[in-house]
This record gives sequence, C-alpha cells and structure tokens, in this order.
Amino acid sequence: EAMPKYDYLVLVDFQVTVGADIAEKQEQEIIEFPWVVFDITSKQVVDEKQVFVKPTLHPILTDECEKATGVGPMALETAGTIESAVQEFNDYLYRSFTANNKEFCLMACGELALKRWLRVDAKRKGVVLPAHFGCFVDLAAEFRKHYPKLPAPPPPPTPALPALASALDISLDTRSMGGLLYCRGMAQVITRLLADGADLSNATTVLIPSDYSPLSDPAWVSLRSGGAAAAAAA
Repeated sequence: EAMPKYDYLVLVDFQVTVGADIAEKQEQEIIEFPWVVFDITSKQVVDEKQVFVKPTLHPILTDECEKATGVGPMALETAGTIESAVQEFNDYLYRSFTANNKEFCLMACGELALKRWLRVDAKRKGVVLPAHFGCFVDLAAEFRKHYPKLPAPPPPPTPALPALASALDISLDTRSMGGLLYCRGMAQVITRLLADGADLSNATTVLIPSDYSPLSDPAWVSLRSGGAAAAAAA
C-alpha cells in the first residue's frame, strides 16, 4: 500500500481590501491571514490561527470593505505587516510539521487566494514566499473530481465554498464569511469528502511556476470590475 503524501492539510483563506478604486488599480491588500490545520489520519481539525495584517496602500478601511470581509479597524490596531504574517506562518509550519518529519500541503478553495491575492501583495511589498506556497490542493477541484454529478462550483471571482456546502447540505456559519470562518467551513467540506471515500492524502496539487505573473493571467481580469467585492470574501 502506497504511503500517503500528506499527514496534514493546512487550510488558508485571505481577506483583502475592497473598493472600486482599489480594484481598478489592482491594489488589493491582505488584511486577514488565517489558517486551520486538518489531520488527515484522525479526520479532524487540530489547530487554527488568525493573523491580521495592516494595509499600507489604503490604510483606512471603507464601510464596504468591513461589510464584505468582517474585518474592522479595531482588529487592525495591533496588526503587523504582510511580511510578519508570512514569517509567523512559516515559523508555525516548521515548528509543527517540518521539525517533526510530518508532511503537509496547503489547501485553498479555488485558486484565487494563493495564485492572486498572496502573490501580488507579497511581490509588491518585497516579501519572499518559500517553496511551500508554490503548490496547494484546491478543495473546489477535489469536490468536482469526487462529485461529478453535483453542480460545479462557480468560477472566480464568486466564492466557491457556499456552493460546495449547499450541494452537500452543510450549514456554514453565516454570521460573517471572514477568512477563519471560511477555513472552518472548508474543514466541514473535507470531513464530508473523507466520509464519502475521497482520498485527500494523495490529492492532486496545483503547482505555481516560479515565474508566474498573476497580473498578466487572464483568469483574474474580472477582479478589476464588479467581481472584486465578492472575491474579497473568498
């Protein structure tokens, strides 16, 4: 029997700044950097963390942004930079997995969070992303693979998770679709996938080439228009 590739999936989702001017300039900045750790062997969530990030290009959050992301000014009062958030995440991964010879892979619901939001914000601010950011499991793709007869999730920039949950009759916490709540919802979908026989320990990974340029990727053109507010809650 083949050994599974992964012991843990680290679920990530980023909330970004919202506004017509921000979208037109493609200056969305990450303001929430949460993660949830899912143990594939025990089939349960074993840890979670929520880190807030202070935007620098548009430091004053609009009412629209607060409503779309669930992140308000108070949450950002003591927030650090995107560089410090990435470093905290890297340190966590090393301490929790690498140092203990445990295999992990990042997971997102769709490609927007890791291929667009993080790549552009990090590059703009000179933040180097280690190799573990270069591949991830796409929960929406695993859903399509395992449930080919169920309705497919919507394409970006519409958030995919509500559609996945609805198709599986899973109730999400709808008080706010902030990043941490989104990660918890992803864990609910993963639990159902595993119960229905999916093998996520050998899930297909999305690879991001080292020379990948998100702003020239036609997949994200719609983010410059009305799709940006919906995408921010993804």
